[in-house]
Amino acid sequence: MCWVNWSKPRKTTNKKTLPHFRRLVFSRFARKSFQSLDEELVQKQKLSESKVHKLAKERLCEHLKNKLLAGQPYEWAFKDERVSAFSLVGNLLAGVEEIVTEYSYETCFGFEYKFDIALLGPVLGGERLLLGAIEIEKENRVGMLKCLVCKALGFPMVCVNIEDLTDEDITDAWIARSLKETKSNSTDGLRRNYVYVHNALYPVYLNIPAGVRGGTKHQYVIFCKEEDFELLGKRITECKNWLELDNASVSIDRPRLNADNATSRKMFSNEGSVAGSDWPSYNNEHYFRLTLDVPLAKSGSIYLFHLLLSRVLNAEFDTIAGYKYAPGVRNENADDAFWRTGSLFNDGDQIAPKQLSEHIKPIIDFLREHGIYRDSSKSKKSPERRMRPDEFVVESEAGISR
Repeated sequence: MCWVNWSKPRKTTNKKTLPHFRRLVFSRFARKSFQSLDEELVQKQKLSESKVHKLAKERLCEHLKNKLLAGQPYEWAFKDERVSAFSLVGNLLAGVEEIVTEYSYETCFGFEYKFDIALLGPVLGGERLLLGAIEIEKENRVGMLKCLVCKALGFPMVCVNIEDLTDEDITDAWIARSLKETKSNSTDGLRRNYVYVHNALYPVYLNIPAGVRGGTKHQYVIFCKEEDFELLGKRITECKNWLELDNASVSIDRPRLNADNATSRKMFSNEGSVAGSDWPSYNNEHYFRLTLDVPLAKSGSIYLFHLLLSRVLNAEFDTIAGYKYAPGVRNENADDAFWRTGSLFNDGDQIAPKQLSEHIKPIIDFLREHGIYRDSSKSKKSPERRMRPDEFVVESEAGISR
């Protein structure tokens, strides 16, 4: 299952296909291919956890706790050649203080999702910050619930495949390689884990060389609706204050358009194009420009701030956010979705994506239109964005085939 939010204009009408869900084996959306959230919930409640799934979950959790107690990192890495010539790297245990199983996570789509293993950080704002999650799966196919969860994650999620495994296969050796196995080091050339990182987190984990970046700062350009502008500003400042970051580490500017000044209009248009071509529909008067320290060590307060920011921009508010891998870079080619090492007339390697946002509102509108979404009362945690129905919890997607 995937959410398709792009399309090429049709040759006959020059119109684009509206965003939609699709299964990879189908050519277009069909309502009969989906279950509503309620239907999927009922199905999951009838299922029980298999012995092999329970054993893998408990053994893997114990293994991670031992690593944490020993002060050892659990590094991951992969290269997404679709968006960058540089690798993404991280440490699953960076900032982690507690590891638990069966952790309920509130989403912005009207339900709670229960992760098999959750990696929890410090208490911020009265609750522990979720820094990572691990899902143990019986198959690689992703259903609607998991797809929705992935659209609003503010942390890495690792899926581990246990297809065809028995209790006897869950050995110390399997546990040790389950999170680190790749095609290159696997005995049969198959990878049985998958690291999912939301687009908004690519600036955190991309290892852009110092010679390309030219410094230790990068920028976010954020547009939101006028009615949310002050509230979003307060939320970002709140996250900054929680982590006791100063203005040198996180600078929050609010450029305002001066329509009578050509330089102001040009700057506004250039930075708006980084966030996305539809920036005028969000706000054509002012926006946020965040200049931040790059979390080079992938740890510490500035690292945690980036995770919080990702969650705020994609799950709490309806925003479009653009990324500048270094302050001062200009968007000379607005038609290109990526920053490149080459010049305007000499395309080089891709550095990073320009647009970071995953538009949540169109997804919710789509679900409502097709009778899949269940309307709900507003959550106490975030009345401006988070929605949830009358107290139900969705179990891990792996439950379908446990």
